[in-house]
This record gives sequence, structure tokens and C-alpha cells, in this order.
Amino acid sequence: MIEVFIANESFLVREGLKVLLNGEKDIKIVGEASNSEELKEKVIACQPDVLIIDHSGEKFNLKSIGFTGSMLPKTQLLGITHLQPKHKMIRAIEAGVKSHVLTICSANEIKESVYATAKGEKFFCGTIVESM
Repeated sequence: MIEVFIANESFLVREGLKVLLNGEKDIKIVGEASNSEELKEKVIACQPDVLIIDHSGEKFNLKSIGFTGSMLPKTQLLGITHLQPKHKMIRAIEAGVKSHVLTICSANEIKESVYATAKGEKFFCGTIVESM
């Protein structure tokens, strides 16, 4: 069972990811946070396999990623954002984001990214690969 924690300031994105991933028999949503303070409070208790995080908004940033990486070394980070400039994507990867998808990616790409990330593999959706 892959345990997933969702960190996104958008209620709609969090709910959409939950609906999408709850349909998978081997994925379990173990928590969610709408800001970095909630993330710090909740994610340590969960120790998820994968943290899906939007590091591009006001509520989460690269410091959130750094905190998570230091406190949860076994948790793999999956970024989900709108399309970012190349330098911001590179900074996120350097900060510890293993995989990255966009909010406009297909349902299959998002599911595939969770499975790949949980295995420690890197995954980037087609749109990101084209832009890089």
C-alpha cells in the first residue's frame, strides 16, 4: 500500500487528487495540508511514502520541501504545479522534488507519477519534458 499525503493550498486540487487516487486499490491518502504550518504539524505523524506538494504557491515553497526532506528522509516528493519557468523547476529538483507533474496533466500521468515516485523513480509529465 502506498501512503500519500497531499499538500496544496487549493481545496479543489486536494479534493480532486483524493478522488483520483482513492480509486486506486493500492494507494491510501493518509493526510492533507493547506499550508506549511499544517504540513509540519501533520506529516511527521503520517510518515507517508509520497508527499504530493505544490511548491509554487504562497502557502508552500522550497523551504517546505527542505523541512520535509530533513524530517522525513524516506518520503519521496512529487511536485504538482502549473507550468513553471525552467529555473524554478531546477531549484525544486535540487531541493528534493523527485518527480513533477502539472495540474493540467492527464489522470493516467498523475497516477503513474505516484507509483513511480513511491518506487524512488523520477517521473516528469510529457509537458514538462517538452518544456525542459
